[in-house]
Amino acid sequence: MSYCSNRVIAVAHIVAERAHIPILIGVATDDPQAVHRVEGLFHDLIAKAKVEDWRITGDRNSVERVAKLALEATEGGKNQVLSGPWFSSHGMNKTRQQRVARQTPGAVVVEAVDLSDFIDFADTFVFKSTNARSQLIDFAATIMTGVSASDLKSRLSKVESGRARTDPSEMELAAIAFGEDPAPRTANRFLVEINKLSGVRPHRPAILSACLRALDSCSDAEEFHEISVSVREQQRVVGREIKGRAVGCTLLLKGLEADVVVLLDTDEFGPNDLYVALTRGARKIVVCSCSSVITFT
Repeated sequence: MSYCSNRVIAVAHIVAERAHIPILIGVATDDPQAVHRVEGLFHDLIAKAKVEDWRITGDRNSVERVAKLALEATEGGKNQVLSGPWFSSHGMNKTRQQRVARQTPGAVVVEAVDLSDFIDFADTFVFKSTNARSQLIDFAATIMTGVSASDLKSRLSKVESGRARTDPSEMELAAIAFGEDPAPRTANRFLVEINKLSGVRPHRPAILSACLRALDSCSDAEEFHEISVSVREQQRVVGREIKGRAVGCTLLLKGLEADVVVLLDTDEFGPNDLYVALTRGARKIVVCSCSSVITFT
C-alpha cells in the first residue's frame, strides 16, 4: 500500500498465477477506513486471480473491439464478458453489452429476470395498428443478428407493389401474411421464419423464446401482454442455463463460473463488482481497459 499527503490512495497489486501481470486497484478517498475495507476485500485475491492479459486501449470503442476479439479467441467451454452495472449513466452499458453480443459469433446477452425490454414491447405493441408490422420487424432486429429492419421494410414494399425482381421468400411471405392478418399466430410465424434465415441468430435468445411462447399461447391479440407477463414469471421460476459465450453484468453472473472471463468498462466497477468479476474465471481473465489503473472514487 502507498499513501500521498493530500488524499489517501490505496493501491493493491494482484499478481496473476501464470503471467504475473499486476493489476493496480486505486482508491481515492479521504476516509482511511475505506482503504482498509478495500484492502481486506482484495486480500485473498493476491496470487489467485488468473489475469493473463491486460489490454490497454485508447477509448471506449477500442475497448469494445478488443473485448470482442478477446472473446472470439477463446474456444470451447463457457466464456463470459462482464461489464459494469447496467443501470449506469444513460444506460450505456446495457447497449454496449448487446452490441458486443451481436458482433461476437456465438455470444448471447444474459438478460435480467424481469425481461423488461420484452415486457415493454408487449405492453406497447398493438396488433391492429397501422405500423404493427414495422414495429415487429424493428423488434426482431433488436434480438437477432443479421436482420436489417430498413432493408426488410424496403424489400416488402417492392414485393407488395410488384416491383420486386425475385419471388418472395418464406420469411417475406410470413411478413406479408402478418400485414394482412395481424394476429399472434401470424406474428409467431414471422419470427420463426426470420430466425431460420442463413446468417441470422438470436443474440438475445431469452427474449425471443419468451415472445414465441407468449404468441403461441394467445387465443387473441388482447391477451398478449397478460400472457407475456405470465411467461416471464414462469421463466423466473425455471431459471436459466448459460452456455458458451455470454455477455452480461456482474450482478447477473454472480455465483457462476466461466473458463475465460473478459472484463470491460472497468472504470465503472465498484469494489464489489470487481471482486465478483475477478473471481469468475476458472482458467483465464482478460481485462480490456482504457487505463492500467482501476480507481474507485
